[in-house]
Amino acid sequence: MAIVRITDTLVKLVHSKVDETFRTHLARAQEWDCPVDADTIYNRIFSPWLTAMQALPDPMLPKMTKFTIGRVHNKLANREFPLSPSRSTPRVPQSTHVASPGYFHGNYDLLQDDAGTWNDLAAYVDERHMRIEAVLEKIKTVKDGVSEVLKAHSTLAPALKAWPPLWELLPDHVQAKHKQIVTRNKTITDINVDVSALTGAITYAKLTK
Repeated sequence: MAIVRITDTLVKLVHSKVDETFRTHLARAQEWDCPVDADTIYNRIFSPWLTAMQALPDPMLPKMTKFTIGRVHNKLANREFPLSPSRSTPRVPQSTHVASPGYFHGNYDLLQDDAGTWNDLAAYVDERHMRIEAVLEKIKTVKDGVSEVLKAHSTLAPALKAWPPLWELLPDHVQAKHKQIVTRNKTITDINVDVSALTGAITYAKLTK
């Protein structure tokens, strides 16, 4: 029977399984559930010019069904906001609270100003970034731990003895191949990773999907 050797390809496949295990958690962290809605943001952006905009004939200003916020207080947001019905979205002039980068209307960066125009939105963007980073850090920790388990062994059987939950991170074809192998009793190699913590992270991710 063939022995399943631990290769760079196998490590990458296991890492992909880790990503899959945490996919729901990452998607939940990436959700945009900000209480500041599109109309509020729109009105704040154009508050200095709304009166002038409304005085112009309607066809003179471009209409959009959505606008995009690139950055808030210089932190990447890259968020698209729908407008219903469509509203005028001209490229804004130089301002202390908003900038319109590039040559296309409907794209805005929200600037930090003395009036604190965007403090509530910036706080939300910061919180969202932190929750995303927390999940990404957990994924990295698990991947690093799995790598330690795998690189401590040249073949799969002793790695599974060292950390049995590794089995659930193996692709189906690798599991099938391993089942054909008669495992010999071998000394378990010491590995420099807390396998209990690793097991707990994977179990938590699976139970809280």
